[in-house]
Amino acid sequence: MQKLFNKTDSFILGVTSLCVVFVIAYAILSADGADARSVASAETLTLSTAMAESGATCLNTSARCWESVDGTMDLDLSLQTIRTILGDDDLLSFEEYDDQGYVGFSVRGTTEQGFRLDLIMQTIGQGEYKETYLIVEASEKGGDGSISSLRGFLTELCTALGVGCDPSFMIEGEYDKMLSKREKKAVAKGIFRTMEGDVAEKVSDGSYVSFSGFSEHLGSGVTSGRHTVNLQTALSDNEEEGRTHIYIGSPVVFSDF
Repeated sequence: MQKLFNKTDSFILGVTSLCVVFVIAYAILSADGADARSVASAETLTLSTAMAESGATCLNTSARCWESVDGTMDLDLSLQTIRTILGDDDLLSFEEYDDQGYVGFSVRGTTEQGFRLDLIMQTIGQGEYKETYLIVEASEKGGDGSISSLRGFLTELCTALGVGCDPSFMIEGEYDKMLSKREKKAVAKGIFRTMEGDVAEKVSDGSYVSFSGFSEHLGSGVTSGRHTVNLQTALSDNEEEGRTHIYIGSPVVFSDF
């Protein structure tokens, strides 16, 4: 597996960061009562709603899939299929490799839809020990944090390859100043209140604040300790910029701080 890690640095870095975020020494059940919740709205609540509630300027929206693929799938045919979907775009670079039993290809660049794309498909091992993975991340700068176009793009790719698609999503925003710790906590609480979610875990370390929990309005979650979470809000300072950045992820944030 070490070889896969070498071929997918940009993805593994994010996954490693996710693990670090979730090695949490604190598990605090939310003390917010029913009277602290917002009144249910007829509007569909999404990550875009959460970003709007934060009051931050949206910088980037990302979607990521890491899927296991049928090992009998032909990589050349898969590459041809992906080329067909992406079209003949000079802004994309395609690279094939075959290195000591590690065979695959990567696609990087900007798609004609305007998405920044990082895609790896790789087969490891031989015979009954052969494993094939599809790792893909697509992102879109600016906008209002809507994930629908990214979801559709990844679903199209995965469906064409006969692979399941269960992406994670993350929206990054920023404030024009550095927020105090109290302000960061107020933002995180406000997001969970708006999303009608229950906070299960809180982390406050220096200038970093993170709330994780579950909202019925979002998809299925992942297990963290004794809890199932599908919403994470994290805020941290960029001292060089003099700004606070906010990351809102479902089920969790997959980024460095």
